[in-house]
Amino acid sequence: MSSTVPADLPRMFRPEPKLAAVPMQPTAKTRETVEQEAASRSVDAQFPLIAELVAPPTPRTWSFVDRRTGYRHEVTCMPGCIVPHEQEAARGIVADDAWCMTRDTDELWLPVSTGGRQADEVRVLSANIRQDPFDVVMAKRVPHAVVEVMEDSFIEPLDADGLATVILAFEAQLKQMRAVHAQLTALREQGRVQL
Repeated sequence: MSSTVPADLPRMFRPEPKLAAVPMQPTAKTRETVEQEAASRSVDAQFPLIAELVAPPTPRTWSFVDRRTGYRHEVTCMPGCIVPHEQEAARGIVADDAWCMTRDTDELWLPVSTGGRQADEVRVLSANIRQDPFDVVMAKRVPHAVVEVMEDSFIEPLDADGLATVILAFEAQLKQMRAVHAQLTALREQGRVQL
């Protein structure tokens, strides 16, 4: 039997030529990126005003004159910075005092007593992201997490792994506190201690 196909055979009966290599399928990430870009272009074309409103904001840039050295420094805020820098720009600051910060997590205030004194409402367990672009500590020059354990008591600078470690420690402590809660509930259900 011959392996050649007659030229007059209708196209639908002709075998497809074999490929020298298997074509690569795009990865899910690539496919997802392509779809998002196509959808974005479509929305931008149909609704140009909305596209303007939802476009990522351009980073804020400001400058100041270092009072110590007299040099002008340009600063580009990290995305999400909530610090108004107008005063620093107007009066000049020492470069070490330039910083950006995102919004804190919601504030939690609890009554805390110290040394037997009456309890005061104290802010506990808040976190934000901060960047100090001219700090002498290199880890503070890049965005880092700051955890306020208790008012004016901080754990910083934390990278993503460091923050994850702190969160795990808090979760472990929370687990122990839940065990104490269960024990307290059981003791209360048994009745009060006889004096």
